[in-house]
Amino acid sequence: MLQKPGSIIDISVGISADTPVYTDDAPFRLTRHADFSRGDGFMLSSFSMTLHCGTHMDAPLHFVDGASPIDAVPPDKWVLPATVVDMTHAEAITADLLAGTKLSSDEAVLFKTGSGYPARRPGKPVTLTPDGAECLLKQGIALAGIDGLSIESDDDPGFPVHHILLGAGVLILEMIDLSNVEPGSYTLVAAPLKLERAEASPVRAFLIQS
Repeated sequence: MLQKPGSIIDISVGISADTPVYTDDAPFRLTRHADFSRGDGFMLSSFSMTLHCGTHMDAPLHFVDGASPIDAVPPDKWVLPATVVDMTHAEAITADLLAGTKLSSDEAVLFKTGSGYPARRPGKPVTLTPDGAECLLKQGIALAGIDGLSIESDDDPGFPVHHILLGAGVLILEMIDLSNVEPGSYTLVAAPLKLERAEASPVRAFLIQS
């Protein structure tokens, strides 16, 4: 679907009790403390969930002891040029596949795999490999995003891709919805909550068409 220059495309997923979460993570729960239907005259709610529920940003502290928490991430790291890359026909995002992708230093790269959420293709989610992550570092990217629940496969419990990217200060944006986004150049806005000393935060992410 073509968008006019300046168009804003919401790439956040909705958060509800049905939103999938990583294995053993706490699901989203909304609690009503006051409700019009009960005659309270106003609505008041609280919620609980893992910080990695829905569209969210991982800070380096997620996997690097003593590294920057999410509240230390400056605005120029979550408002930046972005390239959406089509990986809908890939089995995995490897260095060989990325070799032909032209990326600019200090920009975001967002992978459209079609295998994430909402799922558009069956089978195992397409994820970034460790050599693919190293390739991104060589190109100087500032943020890597994907439409899946996680940027890497859960086959390796050591989480090498997270360690490679976050260890180099590269932010990770997971569970974005790129189903209505064409590959190309955009401006990404993905503002995390200022959660002090937290390793991640949910974000409301959107792209502005170049």
